[in-house]
Amino acid sequence: MISVLEMYRGSTVVVTSPGGDEGAAIRLGQEIHRRNLKVVVRDYCLGACAAYVMGSGTSTVVAPATLVAFMPNAVGVWPHIEQMSSEHRTPVEHMRRTRQEGLDLLSELDLDPQLLLDATEMSALLCLEFVSLPGGGEGFQYLSAASAWVPSRAHMEKLGWHISGYWPENSVEVGLLMARYMGPGRLGRFGEVPTDYQFKPRPCRDIGRMRRIGPGDTSPR
Repeated sequence: MISVLEMYRGSTVVVTSPGGDEGAAIRLGQEIHRRNLKVVVRDYCLGACAAYVMGSGTSTVVAPATLVAFMPNAVGVWPHIEQMSSEHRTPVEHMRRTRQEGLDLLSELDLDPQLLLDATEMSALLCLEFVSLPGGGEGFQYLSAASAWVPSRAHMEKLGWHISGYWPENSVEVGLLMARYMGPGRLGRFGEVPTDYQFKPRPCRDIGRMRRIGPGDTSPR
């Protein structure tokens, strides 16, 4: 995508993305910001796209019936990683570096990173642990009760994330959009952050299927 932008001469970039690697999303956000482009989000912008790309332009317009959903991310997971074993240096250092790059971008954009902390909490993490990756090396895995979170427009505005155009107004709209773009059976959350939720890391071994996070993949797709 960045190589495409190198040849781009317009003033607006249209984004549709299922998310993915946070590092790549941060670099794309940096490039959009450097080029002073406007961002139009169409159909869906999930995970890393919502965290680092959606708000990176001079303005953000969300097209009708578009799903913008936040997921656990390096900024939000880091406080929990810090509480875990210091023996796993490689994945911890990778997560620390990704988190800092994300924070630096949000600072440039004047966006409050609290939204990414909220996203991790609202995904209702059940567990988090270090694992050996199939291709070698170490990473993290986690399990969350919710697939994604859509904050209210008011919550986003309060934290400096200003968007125009469409935004869902209730959990029914969010559910329909998630079924359309993410498939049936996905649990999504909508709205404000409860003040009484607190996650404490525990091992995932006995809690079913997990999402693995490796050096090239620190955000759910």
